[in-house]
Amino acid sequence: MIMTTNDRILDMVDKLGDVPDDMQRDLARGVAILKEAGCQQVYVFGSIAEGHVRPDSDIDFAVRGCPAKLFFKLQGRLLVELRRSADLIDLDADPDLAAFLEREAAMIHVD
Repeated sequence: MIMTTNDRILDMVDKLGDVPDDMQRDLARGVAILKEAGCQQVYVFGSIAEGHVRPDSDIDFAVRGCPAKLFFKLQGRLLVELRRSADLIDLDADPDLAAFLEREAAMIHVD
């Protein structure tokens, strides 16, 4: 069976386990927005990756290889198109933060 990008995203989201349906939809939509814009790698970190999702949890995305000229536009799209608030971190723009997240945080590669 050939899986489309959207199928792969939904499959990944399904494997996260105890994540509310509305958050799963937002997560899948957020990943799709970032991939369609050309981001090469998309990660989720924070409460989703750590398995501590609360009803008021936001979605924390981190990207690599994202076109710099689109970064703030993508951040705006996530805020407008997702039901939950979302944070977006450019790992290429801040090597120290990227190293910290890779060393200390749970990060899930989701694309």
